[in-house]
Amino acid sequence: MLGLAVVPITPNAFQQQLGPGAIFLAKIASSLGAPVPIVSPTAAAFGNELVGVSSAAVDISVGNFGDSAMSPMISVTGDFSQVNTCSKPVVAGQKCDISVVFTPTVIGNRTGTMTVNFGGTIPAQTVALSGTGTVSAAIPKPGAVTFPPQAVGATSTSQQVAISNTGTGPLSVTSAQTTGDFAQTNACGAPVAPGSACLIQVTFTPTAEGVRNGVLTLIDNAPDSPQTVALTGTGSNASVSLGPTSLTFPPQIVSTNSAPQQVVLTNSGTGSLTISSLQTTGDFAQTNGCTTAIAAGSTCSMQITFTPTALGTRTGVLTINDSAPGTPHTMSLTGTGASLALGVAAGGSNSATIQAGGTASYSLSIGGAAYGGTASLSCSGAPTGGTCSVPSTVSISATSATAFSVTVTTTARMMASIGPFSDPRTPWASAFMGLLISLSAGRRKRGFRGPLWLAPLLLVLLWSSAGCGGDSGNSGPQLNPNGTPAGTYTLSVTATSGSVTQSSALTLVVQ
Repeated sequence: MLGLAVVPITPNAFQQQLGPGAIFLAKIASSLGAPVPIVSPTAAAFGNELVGVSSAAVDISVGNFGDSAMSPMISVTGDFSQVNTCSKPVVAGQKCDISVVFTPTVIGNRTGTMTVNFGGTIPAQTVALSGTGTVSAAIPKPGAVTFPPQAVGATSTSQQVAISNTGTGPLSVTSAQTTGDFAQTNACGAPVAPGSACLIQVTFTPTAEGVRNGVLTLIDNAPDSPQTVALTGTGSNASVSLGPTSLTFPPQIVSTNSAPQQVVLTNSGTGSLTISSLQTTGDFAQTNGCTTAIAAGSTCSMQITFTPTALGTRTGVLTINDSAPGTPHTMSLTGTGASLALGVAAGGSNSATIQAGGTASYSLSIGGAAYGGTASLSCSGAPTGGTCSVPSTVSISATSATAFSVTVTTTARMMASIGPFSDPRTPWASAFMGLLISLSAGRRKRGFRGPLWLAPLLLVLLWSSAGCGGDSGNSGPQLNPNGTPAGTYTLSVTATSGSVTQSSALTLVVQ
């Protein structure tokens, strides 16, 4: 506090602030017999201050370096106030002190002026005053805290509430309290700088079953103090156990549904259990009979199915949200996407080109894609006059491919002429005529008395008979109406194992 006494000017306390130039001028003025007032310092900066809160005082001195007394009169403007020891005349060689305080009324830069009047012809002197109004802001995050179900009488793990200072001034938390079945500890004892935060840890210890409510209340220097955070939790004596604890499905053909596997949920606690949701992820689905509250010691069941969308290992999770401690309860789900893996064998081709009447052969394979069993085979799409042959059944290995052959036969479109004597110029006709001539000549030698013209007559008859149908089309190869037409054909080889079917397409080009 300032005293009201006017004290002598001491070199160390005041004159050194003025500097040698001001003192020199003061000495010149004092030689004229008048008071010489000098105010120091001539400016005061207060820095940041919370709106509505008074700063520490800044001292300003008024010294008389003249030969006669003076009576300073002091006034201030803006968000500033002052008290002083200048109510009595300040004689030569003495000074009085002024204490200025900054109390911002709004946020932002604030300015003012302190004016010292001396009366008469002595000019007034001024001191520039400045400061910044700031404000703290306490923002609790989250604005509400919900605890998962907790066993009655047991303390939960803590959940965190952050108190952020989004203002421009320091935040001071003076109190943090909880109600209901909740408790807190905090690290908010020191002022929180702008842009920073302090943490409060809240725990839940239910004293009874059912929903339990409470409030976290914060008292601080923020304008909207107090701030509150709603607290909610559920006390429970239920307990969940799952059997089995995980599921693994056998290999399943991609895009087909597996047989269901059962999961049994047991409420092994002493309180009622309520299930709020039951979900699966990945390539798994569920149906269940767990839609109502489950009494202590009771069970409900779920049916889980697997429908792989791709080959290989597929994983998922069964998640149960319920009213028992430890929720959500989860179970891992695993299966393998499989395939008949029917296709062209390694190094083979799905296309063949043959002449009509030829045979095409393809090498196919099946298996090696996690699925094992037996498949029946069939082939369709063979062309006219053709057949496609495959083994009737084939064993499928889950770990390796099994090769088998596909054979396609065709029928020639041309066939040979009908009869060996169609053309008398052929070797067959010449040989026959030679035989007749020899026979005729031999009989004459043995005394045959028949007419000599018999052999030439037989030859003429044979020639005429052969020529009767000279233009009938029997003089060369004939078109086979059952032959395989030229063209490109698509064959389909199909493997069927149980309810699973897979086909592989083959191309046949007949020339």
